[in-house]
Amino acid sequence: MTIRVNLSAGFGRTQNAGGGWLQLASDCESIGYEHLLVADHLTPGGATAFASLAAAAAVTSTLRVGTYVLNNDLRHPVVVAHEVAAIADLSGGRMTLGLGAGHMKSEYDQAGITFDPAGRRVARMAESAAVIQRLLAGGPVTFEGVHYTVRDHEIREPGAASVRLMIGGNGTKVLRTAGRLADTIGFTASRRTTTGRASTSPTSPRSVSQSGSQSLAPRPAIVGRCRSTCSCNP
Repeated sequence: MTIRVNLSAGFGRTQNAGGGWLQLASDCESIGYEHLLVADHLTPGGATAFASLAAAAAVTSTLRVGTYVLNNDLRHPVVVAHEVAAIADLSGGRMTLGLGAGHMKSEYDQAGITFDPAGRRVARMAESAAVIQRLLAGGPVTFEGVHYTVRDHEIREPGAASVRLMIGGNGTKVLRTAGRLADTIGFTASRRTTTGRASTSPTSPRSVSQSGSQSLAPRPAIVGRCRSTCSCNP
């Protein structure tokens, strides 16, 4: 059995000074972490997720970088696919895209973005994940969905540096989407056990059912947490 250890870190004021973020990335690699993952929130003093990851990738050679997780509602999937493809190509295929449906209503309110019901946000995220996945696979993409429309758009040729897709959350709809599309499931909040006690340990994907009789294929779970002030996507 392979055990992968990952670090989920926020990029805030304390890491802006003195090359702290770049040093953190270098330290993660030297210690032996597999991933350095960043959250995606509209917080004061923080850099954007993609800029942070590009910088981290530039000062490392084996460390994978990724989002844990990107708020789907803050960017159009075509824009996300372009950003992700660039980092994947520049890093030699060390990019993991973690995608979530968004959860922090205060951020939506501050930015003037409508905070839709969870079901609609999850449906939009699932559609976005499908669009991004197709764009990153290479070749022209046309997509007609409920939430997104893409017409004959191409980012890269087939065979370019691969990107791992992680979908983060706990809800049934999120996990079904992850089972259908993602390489990895990120469990990002506490859940209730059969005893009624809260637990933060990850649920094995083996136990998540896509339907009453079909179990999802086993997938490795990236387990981690953002800073204590963050409660990532549901």
